[in-house]
Amino acid sequence: MRKGVIEMLKVAAYCRVSTDHEDQKNSLENQQLYFENYINANSDWEFAGLFPDEGITGTCMKKRKKFNEMIDKAYNGEIDLIITKEVSRFARNTVDTLSVTRKLKTLGIGVIFISDNIDTRENDGEFRLTIMASVAQEESRKTSERVKWGMRRGMEKGYVFGPGVLGFHLNKGALTVNEDEASIVKLIYQDFLSGMGITSIVKKLKQEHIPCGSNRKNWTVNNVRAILVDEKYAGDLRQRKMYIESHLTHKAVKNENPDDTVYIRNHHPAIVDHKTWDLAQLELQRRAALIGEKSRHSTKYWASGLIECGECGSKGVSRNKYNKDGTMIRFWYCRELYNYGKSSGCKSDLVNDIALLTCVRFALRQLNFNSADILQELQSEIQTAQNGGIPDHTKQYEERIKKALEKKARIIDMYAEGDITKSEMNQMKSKYDDEISALKSTIEKVRLEAKKNEAAKENLSKVIARIKEILRQEEPTPEVYRSILEKIVLCKNHDLDIYFKYVSSPIQLHFETSG
Repeated sequence: MRKGVIEMLKVAAYCRVSTDHEDQKNSLENQQLYFENYINANSDWEFAGLFPDEGITGTCMKKRKKFNEMIDKAYNGEIDLIITKEVSRFARNTVDTLSVTRKLKTLGIGVIFISDNIDTRENDGEFRLTIMASVAQEESRKTSERVKWGMRRGMEKGYVFGPGVLGFHLNKGALTVNEDEASIVKLIYQDFLSGMGITSIVKKLKQEHIPCGSNRKNWTVNNVRAILVDEKYAGDLRQRKMYIESHLTHKAVKNENPDDTVYIRNHHPAIVDHKTWDLAQLELQRRAALIGEKSRHSTKYWASGLIECGECGSKGVSRNKYNKDGTMIRFWYCRELYNYGKSSGCKSDLVNDIALLTCVRFALRQLNFNSADILQELQSEIQTAQNGGIPDHTKQYEERIKKALEKKARIIDMYAEGDITKSEMNQMKSKYDDEISALKSTIEKVRLEAKKNEAAKENLSKVIARIKEILRQEEPTPEVYRSILEKIVLCKNHDLDIYFKYVSSPIQLHFETSG
């Protein structure tokens, strides 16, 4: 810096704006003006940009594109100071708030929360921020509960939440029949109840170029099955099939408790009657039982359940072909290739069973060539399992619990001496209670992990004994191969990736067949 020249601080502002287009435009313009005026009022500050996120939740940082862009710029030295109106605008997750501000502080970058009168560069900044962040997080939880309650009441009144479905128009929470798409739904139920398989229905829909609706890219087995099980087509409505597990993660999980869902019979006009829908459910159950019966024999072939397509990820299926002399050859296919062919399915190769088994035998000989290395690697796996996936820091955790209890006691003393208010005491006490609870939970996880690792160690020991036995055999049986194979990936151009259990890298082979 030249003598007599004051180095300006590069100051950025962060805000969240409405998702409504017009409101967003007005809000963004107003906040831009507000922050520019605020920054320009300080003679040693210069405006380094406004970073506005749409009015999405502040509890999930991954969805906040502009926030993350701003933090990256700060880490890269392009921002010296960040300002925002209040803690709840920055983040409603206490852990994220403190984690980000602490890391910024180590780089000499402060965060000013204008309405809360907090500057993380000051000595008591983090203490006050912790209190306000905890308040914001609790407020977020309460807001989430209010939203859930409101949605539940809406569901009970018949308001439809979520995306639209094929065959219906969804407008302001009400379902009306889309006659053009309804005919497709009726066709699917008709074909299914006439005995056609779901895979065959998909093939027919694709071949006839029948549109699959705006929410789908193409017809698949899964979305046809979804149509067959969706009660909306019978005029009923079941909601809350999924629910948000936590207001912090916003992760949706399947609701396994039917009594916790909201079900309204005859909610809207039906596309198929209840009798047809009920028959479809019975037929699905009947076919599932048949598949279950067949699956008992799904391991009768040595590679059953082990084949995977390297192109589309589908599982492999086996089919028999017969030569002119009556001899049978088994082939392994990608399921998509077998069902739809190379034109509309997958473009992977098929492989005959003899060639595949020959490749596996060859791969095992490569392992045999380095058998000492393999056994050493497995011994290393045992040691890793013995040490555990979660480091055993039980003593350190117990010490942290002890310190948290001491801090709780000091907070009570501070309140008794009038240094903090009752509200601040309760917030800090709650923070330490949460920390203690989390530490106790971690200790329990460590102990459970230790038990799992003992079991893993025992299993690995059995695998080593089995491989030693296999490596001593000159010509192992297919069943023996199956006991140590993890999977076989079929790739294009007659390439294979063969994975063995507890061996980190696959054996990659290329094969050619003749005759």
